[in-house]
Amino acid sequence: MSREPSATEPAAQATGIAYRWLLRGSTIALAAAALGWIAAIAPDVTNPAVPQIAGRVARGERYEVDRLRRIVSDNLPSARRLCSAKTLRELLLLQLAIADESTRAGRPRCRRRRVDEPCLAGVRAD
Repeated sequence: MSREPSATEPAAQATGIAYRWLLRGSTIALAAAALGWIAAIAPDVTNPAVPQIAGRVARGERYEVDRLRRIVSDNLPSARRLCSAKTLRELLLLQLAIADESTRAGRPRCRRRRVDEPCLAGVRAD
């Protein structure tokens, strides 16, 4: 018996092929989004400077205030974006060290619009 192809088979094959391409396209789009997310978050996760320096400051080591300010200003936006409680706690510790060192050194207070902005040299608060 010879079997003749029915009229529904090519339509079913076309639908299956289209469905496969749709799945491939969505898989590729999801993979690209995942790689983009990893590229955006990797520098924040792999930066060990904040935990190490916060631990050293907690043990009593002293750092230059300008260096601590730069570390806080560089890492605070990403910590807020990631909503990382541990990193925010470590940055708070660094900010407390900045405040402690500033009061011990007798540095003039600076005028800032926001707390996380670096101090502008020569601009004093009234």
